[in-house]
Amino acid sequence: MSETTDFKALVPEKKEGTLRLVSNNILHQAIVNSEERLLGLIAAYKVYDADIFSLQEVDRVWREDYHFCDTMVSLGYAPAKGHENSPTPVFYKVDKFNCVDSGSIPFDLTETPEKEGRTLWWACLEEKERGKKIIATSCHFISSGGKATNDEQKAHRELHRQTCARQLPVLVKGLCEKYGAVGVSAADFNSNCNSAAYSILSSTMNSARELSPVKVNMEYMTSCWIKRAPYLEPMTAIDHIFYTDGITPVRYEVFIKEFSYAYTDHVPVFFDFELN
Repeated sequence: MSETTDFKALVPEKKEGTLRLVSNNILHQAIVNSEERLLGLIAAYKVYDADIFSLQEVDRVWREDYHFCDTMVSLGYAPAKGHENSPTPVFYKVDKFNCVDSGSIPFDLTETPEKEGRTLWWACLEEKERGKKIIATSCHFISSGGKATNDEQKAHRELHRQTCARQLPVLVKGLCEKYGAVGVSAADFNSNCNSAAYSILSSTMNSARELSPVKVNMEYMTSCWIKRAPYLEPMTAIDHIFYTDGITPVRYEVFIKEFSYAYTDHVPVFFDFELN
């Protein structure tokens, strides 16, 4: 693996006046536990030039044993208040934003047979320069496999994802109205582009994947394995970004570089955009 300073040339340049959100599932440290993973991810995050990170699978080992939040702070980011112990935290660049408010909202799963809890974590971020506000969220939909051992259980998990997909745009809209903000929602949705959950989300919010004028590596999966590049399989991406009106998309990229998949089982997704 190259030195960190060599990675910068491989990262797409961010257009002046745009913001960059990077979404990345970093894989539970409890599954593959090593300090090398922390060092590798941080080396990559140093050069991604993200203004906002929406992350998933930041488990207790990441937070307590490897001090992930403290390390992100050393890079100039802060976790939204209350997100320090979140498995799906939002981090923001402290020289770019003030965090006006933040919190979490559990999805209502009372009508679903599968009750495994899922939560929408959100932050209202205000640009220091212009005062414009954005609701940035992160979450992690239930997987298609996991504990499912038969078709009925798989169907229950599919209903679980669809239920969360219906609620997410409503929750984001409510937050945007409350704070006078626009919204951008990133997640490991565990839902490919042909799924019902993706269809629900893309019919009620704007899909960065579909609407960005510049799109890069759309033919790749976003899931992979450590040190294994994702396959070329169109429509199988499960990590997505959706946004509300009031945002102009500029560029969307599934970031496929050796150092982007060397330390986790999902490659990051980049979304560059402008606030109207």
